[in-house]
Parts: sequence; structure tokens; C-alpha cells
Amino acid sequence: MKRFPILQVRAYVVELPEGAHSPLIEGINVLCDLTYIDEWGYDYCSSFRLPPGPWQIVGLLPEVTEEQAAGIVDYNSDVGYYESYGAKTVHHKNGIYSQHAGFLDALESLESAILAEGYGFHSEPEPSYSDCEQYENPMRTYEGRLREWNSKQSRVLSRERCLLLMKVDG
Repeated sequence: MKRFPILQVRAYVVELPEGAHSPLIEGINVLCDLTYIDEWGYDYCSSFRLPPGPWQIVGLLPEVTEEQAAGIVDYNSDVGYYESYGAKTVHHKNGIYSQHAGFLDALESLESAILAEGYGFHSEPEPSYSDCEQYENPMRTYEGRLREWNSKQSRVLSRERCLLLMKVDG
């Protein structure tokens, strides 16, 4: 179960196991018990530590509304955009630089906060041995590519299974 803070620990993302549904959180201060129903209908409980402070469930990512996301991400009223987290400044040859200004949509801004933490929602296809047969040592090449692919897979999330928590002021 992948879990990590976003937005300078104002929000927290927890990827539920496959088949899990009906998540409930008890003891939402620091030591958290996440209870959900697994794919066979059994209650399951997983404990983990949250950063200090009170937390609440916002919802699964596909169910989060624009209004809920707007309450979590930063809005720059001077330019009329929601923050683009992890945006890189591009320096052009003519000395001018540019940067992504932001998003009109708070949900896109929320997704950019997740991407800025090094996670993503799209998986590359698993490498195949047949693609490596042209190299001098195909097995070594294949094993290297497979290790790299496995490493990248550890940062791929299923949007449908990601639960969003929000730190509550108080």
C-alpha cells in the first residue's frame, strides 16, 4: 500500500489494495487505522503513521470534486490560476525563460501535486526478452531492463484506488 504526503503535508495520498472499498479511518491523529472491505468481502485493517494533526477523508481520487480540490490546492488570484506543482522553468536560447503558469482547474492542480512527488498514473509495458535478443548479452540486457521497469512500477498509482486525506485546521 503506497502512501505519501503532498502539498507540504496539507494532504496525504493512500493507494488502497486492489478490490478494496468502503474505506474508514479511525484514530486519524498520528497513528491511523485504515479499515476497508477487501475483494472477498472481509474487513481488513492496516495501521500506519500520519504526520501530526487531525485528518479527514476527502474521498477516492475519481470522486473528488472541483470544490474539494480547490479547498486543498493553492490559488493565485493575481493571475487567476491554480498552482502547477513541480513546474520547471525553461530557459530559451534567446535569454527568455518560461514556466507553466498554472491550471484553470483545481483537479488538474491536485494531480500535478501528486506528479511532483514522483508518482504517476501511467505504466510502461513490461520489457520482453525478445526485444533484447539483438544485444551481445540478451539475458543481462533483459534483466537490467526488467529491474528498471520494476523500480518505475513502484511509483505508478491506480487513480481509482487512491484515497485522498486532508489535514483539518484546528
